[in-house]
Amino acid sequence: MDAQERVTAPESAAPGRAGEELCRRCGRCCCRKFVLKDLVYHTPFFCPHLDRATRLCTVYGRRFQANPQCLSVERGIERGVFPADCPYVAGRPGYRPPVETLDFFGLGDLARQIALELEVSDEEFERVRRESLVAKGGGGAGGG
Repeated sequence: MDAQERVTAPESAAPGRAGEELCRRCGRCCCRKFVLKDLVYHTPFFCPHLDRATRLCTVYGRRFQANPQCLSVERGIERGVFPADCPYVAGRPGYRPPVETLDFFGLGDLARQIALELEVSDEEFERVRRESLVAKGGGGAGGG
């Protein structure tokens, strides 16, 4: 089995470029990700410093100290963490975006293993799992 590697969102602007104006504040680059067989996969868990309502980093000025997994734009591009429609990577030849269509909770026990490696608490795991079930129309009650 290939080693899983933690990848967390880039939250900075590219120096010498239009910088932050390029960012659409979708927040998708701020989800926690994992790497398996050279592919980056999104998870339904977000950086704890992302304000989900405003889609802004709450510790932006000190993001690299607050979250050592936070990547610069350049490193995020190298690692393939930006969605395909992100202006930072639009038209970039050879760029391979992360897989965003994974049914994470459909992975069963592997989902919990990955979440543990990403330091997702049991409480967050269960809350997001319930939200996922509700979004799919499966209700929020029941075992786990």
